[in-house]
Amino acid sequence: MSKNTVRKKITGRQLMPGIFISLAISFLLFLYAPIDLYCANTAEFWFDFSTLLITALGMFAACFAVLAVLYLIAMLIHPYVYRITLAGGIALFICTYIQGNFMIDRLPPLDGTSIWWGKYDILRKDTLLLWVVVLIVVIAAMIVLRKQKFVHVVMFISGCMTLMLLVTACSTVITSGALHSKLHLHVSVEEEFEMSADNNFVILVLDTADSREFTSLLEEHPEYREIFGDFTYFENTTGAYTSTLNAIPFILSGEWYENEGSFQDYLDRVYREAPLWKELKSRNYQIDLYEDDIRAQDASIVDNFDNVYFTKVTPVSYLELAKQELKLVGFRYAPYDLKRYCVIKEVYFNELRESHPEGSDSKAFTADNTAFK
Repeated sequence: MSKNTVRKKITGRQLMPGIFISLAISFLLFLYAPIDLYCANTAEFWFDFSTLLITALGMFAACFAVLAVLYLIAMLIHPYVYRITLAGGIALFICTYIQGNFMIDRLPPLDGTSIWWGKYDILRKDTLLLWVVVLIVVIAAMIVLRKQKFVHVVMFISGCMTLMLLVTACSTVITSGALHSKLHLHVSVEEEFEMSADNNFVILVLDTADSREFTSLLEEHPEYREIFGDFTYFENTTGAYTSTLNAIPFILSGEWYENEGSFQDYLDRVYREAPLWKELKSRNYQIDLYEDDIRAQDASIVDNFDNVYFTKVTPVSYLELAKQELKLVGFRYAPYDLKRYCVIKEVYFNELRESHPEGSDSKAFTADNTAFK
């Protein structure tokens, strides 16, 4: 056996700890985290699990390749530099895991409202404390343990935790129903400004509207009373729910969601069987719905609306989708001072949706359709 062959085998064995760390970090951030977030919020994303997996695998492969090369370079520079990078890698992995799984209860909500970060400064102290403690423990282990023993500990921790995350991710995917294909609907802008000369029945859903503003408007501009003359306005009422997702099926059905079954089943049933549809059809109304995101997943609802069609959806760009996924993961797993750069809204994902409707050439109704609003 030649010296070069022996040298290659030794080099490969030395690189294994770096491979373990690279695999652990890449898996945590770019496979486990996106999958966990997706499964916990499947209704919030327009794309199927297969699309997420393609995006996540791409990010995972890129991160793993970069980290593996960096560890190879560190090993070629000097064994001591390699040990330092191993210590840094295991500290990064542990801190990131703790930040994303045990330090999330006090994070600001991603509900579209502006975030006052000064209110959450306590999280900075928690983050600093976590990193200081973990770094002290890792550095102490690197100093106290012998070289090979420290390497074995690094491989054991990263390997076991990655295996644990893999098992958790698989069970989460199976139990959450994330593998079920989504029903994709195309809400077109057809006839959005067409009104009957005889009778029209219009429901306006206004998010975060205060009735006092409307009352004040009519007092300042009495000429508007004639415009709104045919509208029924209940000044002394409030919405049944604080979120639009819950409020709309209640408005359509008058039926409370009592948490006796899944919310998705309740939503599908309302869109499919709401008495309002039968009443309007019995009076020969044409029924149109203008909403950029229908959460119902029952195919029969297409029959209730004249401007809703089945469609296939694809990402405009997998790279842009990966960027939004990265920000979403960062908001949960990144250190506190990086989270403010990872704030994301659902509309950012929706903008990357490309629709291919069946039976309609009209463009889709979107959230930024200000002319209609």
